[in-house]
Amino acid sequence: MRQTRGGRGCGLREGPVCGGPGLPFGPTPATDRLSTGCYSQRFAPALRHAQVGAIVITLTAILIASCARSASASGDEWRARADDLELVADSRWCGTAHGGYYPIRFRVLNKGPERTFTFRFTGRGEAMPTVSRSVTIAQNATARFTLSIPVVSSGTYGQLDVLRDGRPIGGLSETLAIPDVRYDSEVDRPALLVISASNVDPDAFEEGVEFAALSVVDEGGYWSGYGYSGGVSSDHQIIDPAMLPDSWIDYSGIDLVAIDYETLARLEGERRSAILDWVHTGGTLIVTETGSDLANPELNGLLGFDRHAAIGVEWKPADVKLRKSLNTSALPGAQEFNLGGTTSTTKSDDDDAAWDDEPFFSRNLMIGNVYAFPGQAFPGTSRDWAWFVRSLDANQATWTARHGMSSRAANHEFLKFLIPSVRGVPVGAFLILISLFSFVIGPLNYIWLWRRRRLYLMIFTIPLIAFGTSIALFAYSALAHGFSVRSRIYSLTMLDQPAGTAVTYSRTSLYSGIAPSDGLRFSPETAVYPVWPPQGGFRSGSVDWSQTQHWESGWLRARTRTQFLTTEHTDQRGRLEFTADGDTLHAANGLEWDLAALLAADGQGRIFYSEQLPAGSSSALSQVTTNQGRQFAAMIGDRAPGVPGFLQDRSASPFDTALFYEADDYSGVSASFRDSIPGVPLRHLQQAADSDFQIPKRSYAAILAENPEIDTGLESTREEASLHIVVGYY
Repeated sequence: MRQTRGGRGCGLREGPVCGGPGLPFGPTPATDRLSTGCYSQRFAPALRHAQVGAIVITLTAILIASCARSASASGDEWRARADDLELVADSRWCGTAHGGYYPIRFRVLNKGPERTFTFRFTGRGEAMPTVSRSVTIAQNATARFTLSIPVVSSGTYGQLDVLRDGRPIGGLSETLAIPDVRYDSEVDRPALLVISASNVDPDAFEEGVEFAALSVVDEGGYWSGYGYSGGVSSDHQIIDPAMLPDSWIDYSGIDLVAIDYETLARLEGERRSAILDWVHTGGTLIVTETGSDLANPELNGLLGFDRHAAIGVEWKPADVKLRKSLNTSALPGAQEFNLGGTTSTTKSDDDDAAWDDEPFFSRNLMIGNVYAFPGQAFPGTSRDWAWFVRSLDANQATWTARHGMSSRAANHEFLKFLIPSVRGVPVGAFLILISLFSFVIGPLNYIWLWRRRRLYLMIFTIPLIAFGTSIALFAYSALAHGFSVRSRIYSLTMLDQPAGTAVTYSRTSLYSGIAPSDGLRFSPETAVYPVWPPQGGFRSGSVDWSQTQHWESGWLRARTRTQFLTTEHTDQRGRLEFTADGDTLHAANGLEWDLAALLAADGQGRIFYSEQLPAGSSSALSQVTTNQGRQFAAMIGDRAPGVPGFLQDRSASPFDTALFYEADDYSGVSASFRDSIPGVPLRHLQQAADSDFQIPKRSYAAILAENPEIDTGLESTREEASLHIVVGYY
């Protein structure tokens, strides 16, 4: 027995959803039984074909129009029963246009004996990873879990199977759609997930997103760097709170989550923690119907403001100036205009705002933001939501802005994170060895045997020389690149000491002489985003969630430059303890890591400096001087991300041809690491020698002398040219 409901509202269940570039629609309804009326049999076939063609064109146009507002959000909710299993699954989600995890949530009742089932997602068409999870369910027990699919390629659909003893169970398979990748020719926009048990109308939000993009496209401001292609595709989804995931990484592909205060308060602990942990990593949470008293202890306790130090000092009201600065002539629907060769429409300024002058307030929560609406936010008007979208921090509003890259397209900054010692293929050395081989195996071998009148031995010497040369080439390559895994890591850790919470962003480069047989094993609380080079991309790979986040095969290939961006959310009990004593600040290092340099601000905003603070030791810090600021900035600059020197000088060695990427062939995403969440603090700290340099009160920035146990998926690597920074609040 099988029932299906929900979905995208358009597109066909057994094929890719409509709106996808280059993908066919699903099966076309049969139209070959249309009556030809009283026309003669001679013209009936031609008329029938014409009618079929007209109907197909009409249906296609209707499907495209109906999909205009749901081109990105995907998924279905369905129920199925087979083999003593009752399955409820929900794959409705949004976001992930550039990366993150796409969560398929399950509730499974096993009415048979205790058994182990494997839930497996396999991509179809374009390459996608194979993702699986094995679950053991006792008799008459119900299991709730999520299959998190890392979105790492341009593939958009695949098949979900439920297996027992390695064989799919009939009646439980389902074809699923993944949101389309958004390329550089399209406007990058925030994706909205609304958590609500009742109907919510997000149309005004979608119009507001388009309004915000149009109103600044000529101003060189928000989104203007991404261009405009004549329309902003929809990207939202409305989810009932009953089927929410339990891990923050399942929200990692989303930009905005909206939920009313009562629903947030009623969520189970793990589900609410997942949302708040996602905010800590840089997400934006919209809480509606909070009431006018934002100092309410229940509200602040629910959001965790009473436990955290890495928060905004107070709630900031909405900036009315942004509302007045909107280009109201760009409201969708009124007059035609031409932008970049594409004709679009706008409507006159007759869309009255529904919100008052202070409809929302914002406050930082670790890396992310919380927006509180004392009243209702939906439906609002397009002008209201355009105001809200323009109020978002441009560095955090979209996925590519927060991460400075895309996991579904090539990245033009790949060269900036190469491992300096891993040079290109030694073409010169190989040419010399091959030339010597040709001379030895040919003329030299022949002359030597001819002089001894033993030319018949050539049938033995030729294969022996060839075998010896092959061994020499292999040995040279092995010695040049080694067998271990080398790495270069840039990491930024934000540590909220009162809450004992840490968030770490790390850009990791790996190079393995021999691919590890066990693949990569990451923590389930670590979000992993592959970084593809220009002209590169995903080919094949698998992920198994049965025990941990096991990236089994295809991700770290032998002698291949490999890069990841990872985000970890962890508990961290270590801390730096500070004690003020006049013009001196005493620091005790209670962290597990040695500090190479430390800048700290006291409660008055004065900045102090120290070098070489080992774990478990203490030191007296003096107020920072200009020279000390320069030393701190120089320590960062020496190891900051940048193109290795051997790539800047192609004639550095005649025996080494480095790997180059032609910029003219680049067609990926133009997001920049320097403007991303991990890149902005790095850029700010490099200005430590400036006279106006400041860090927040009761905070510090430290350069670590060792790796702070970054989750690379491997037990150990040979690190070089790495930079690890901790920004803490106490």
